[in-house]
Amino acid sequence: MTIQRNPARVPRHLTGLLTLGMLSGACAFGASDWNQWRGPNRSGIAPQGPELAEHWPAEGPKKIWESEEKIPAGSGVAGGGYGSVVFSDGRLYLLATPKHSEALVTRQLVKDGLKALGWIAEKPPEALLKAIDEARVSEERAALDKDNRKLRGWVKEWVDAHVPADQAKAFGAFATDRLTRGKNALDLALLEKLVPIKDKEFANAEELDKWFADNGIDGEAKKQLAAKFPSSHLVGEDVIYCLDATNGKTLWKQAFPGVAREHGSSSTPCIADGRCYVLGSDGGAYCLDAKSGEKVWEAKTSPGDKACSFLVVDGVAVAASGPLTGFEAATGKVLWTQEKVGYSQSSPVSWTKDGKTSILVRSRNKTHCVDQATGAIRWEVDGGGISSPAVLGDRMALWNGADIVLYKLSETAAERAWAAKCPSDYGASPTIVGEHVYALGGKAAQCMELETGKVLWQDTPLEASDYMSPVFVDGKVLTQGSRSKKGGMLVLLKLTPEKGEVLSEAKLGLTQCVTPAIADGRIYVRQGKGVACYDMRKTAE
Repeated sequence: MTIQRNPARVPRHLTGLLTLGMLSGACAFGASDWNQWRGPNRSGIAPQGPELAEHWPAEGPKKIWESEEKIPAGSGVAGGGYGSVVFSDGRLYLLATPKHSEALVTRQLVKDGLKALGWIAEKPPEALLKAIDEARVSEERAALDKDNRKLRGWVKEWVDAHVPADQAKAFGAFATDRLTRGKNALDLALLEKLVPIKDKEFANAEELDKWFADNGIDGEAKKQLAAKFPSSHLVGEDVIYCLDATNGKTLWKQAFPGVAREHGSSSTPCIADGRCYVLGSDGGAYCLDAKSGEKVWEAKTSPGDKACSFLVVDGVAVAASGPLTGFEAATGKVLWTQEKVGYSQSSPVSWTKDGKTSILVRSRNKTHCVDQATGAIRWEVDGGGISSPAVLGDRMALWNGADIVLYKLSETAAERAWAAKCPSDYGASPTIVGEHVYALGGKAAQCMELETGKVLWQDTPLEASDYMSPVFVDGKVLTQGSRSKKGGMLVLLKLTPEKGEVLSEAKLGLTQCVTPAIADGRIYVRQGKGVACYDMRKTAE
C-alpha cells in the first residue's frame, strides 16, 4: 500500500432502451465500469451484467469483504462526508473528509461568542430588563429546571404577556434566552467587559487568565466565559482513497489540506482516461494518476464545500464549482469560466447533438446548456436545484420541487414538453428508462410516460432516501430506504410501467445520501466506517 501526503443488464421488461450507446457518454470507460456519479453515462443505468438475485436472506446479500481501513463517513466530528464510491478497472475510488482536533496555543473569543453567552448590543428598556431578570431568578422559574417542555411553555407565555408587541422583534429572542438560562444567565455588565476584546488574540492561556484576574472574573462566571475561548480546533483533510475491488485493501491514498465542515464533502470522484478527478472540502480541485495516486495537477476553485462532481468529456474537466469552470483535463489549465453559472450541488451532465457536445447543469434558479469547448451559454430554462438532470437522446427530465418537468432539446433552445406533479424531494435525480421516466425520493415513487408525462402510477409508501439517486440494473432498481423508515437499508425494487414493488431489503448500515456503485453483479457501498462489497448475482444465492 502506498500512502502519500501533500502540504448490468438492460431492463428486459421495458421497451425503448436499445443500447447504452443511446445515452450521451462522458468519458472512456470499461464495459463494466461505474466510473463516476450515476454511472458511466451519468444516467443511473448500469452496463449489462449478470442476472441479479431477486430475493435475499434476512441478513441481506452475501458480503464479500469490508475495507481493511476505517474510512469515516457522514456528518459530525467523527464523520467524513457523503461522497459516493466509484469503480473503474478493478479499483474503487472515493473521497473522505475526516477531521481531527489540534491544540491551540493562542486564545480568542470565538465568532458570535458574545451572542452565545447572552450578550445583546441594544439593551431593552430598563423596566423590561428589570422584569426579565426578576422573573428568571424567581421560584416559579426555578421550579421548572427539570422539565424542559413546561419550561419552554412558561417562557413563551411570559414573553407574550410582558414584552410589548412593538418591542417583540428587537427583544423577544433576548428575553426568551435569558429566561431559559434562569439563574445561570450572566450579568450583562460582565458581558460588556468582553466587548473590547471581541477580536483580540491572547498569546496563550496564561495571558487570558491574567485578563480574567485583572477584571475580577472568577468562579462559575470565568468557567462560562473561558469556554468561549477554545483551547483546540478541528482540522479537516481531503483524502482520496483507492481500494482493490477484489478484497478491499487500500492500494493508495492521497491527502490534501481541507476544512473541517459539519457535513464534510459530498463530491464523488470521476475516473477518466487513467486519472481521478475530484473536488475537496474547500474548493480544492485534484487530478491524480488513477493507478499510482501521484498528483497530476491541483487547482483552487471558489471556497466552500463542494457537493458536486467533475464531468470529463473530450479533454475538458468541468466543475460546477462557482463559477462553472472548464479545465484542460491533462494539465489543469483553465480553459474557460462561465460567471453566469454559479456553484451547484447538482453534477453536470453531457449532451451531444449533431456532433456538438454541451454541458447541462443546474445552478441557482436556472438549468443551463453550456458549450463544452468555450463555456458559452447556448440556452437556459427556469428551474435550478440540487438533483442532476436526466438525459436520453433529445429529452431532459428535471425534478423541480413538486414537479417532474420534461424538455425537448435542441442546440438553441429547450422546449417544455410537460410537467407532472410529484411529491417534492430534496435531491434525488430522476431516471429515464426506455419510454418512461421514474422518480424515487423521500416521499414517494412515481412512473410517467416519456412522451406525454401521464402519471401511470404513484406509490407513496415506496420511499427512497433523500439526496440518494437510484441504480437501475438488470430490470431492477437498487436504492436506499428512506431516513424516516428504513435508514441504512439497501432495497431492491422492481419498477414497471404498471407498478413498483419491493423484492428484498436488508439493513446494511449504509451511509445516508450516498449512491452505491455496481459492476459485474457486485455492489460497493459506503458505510459509517468504511466500504463493503456484496455479491448481488443470482448465482450467489
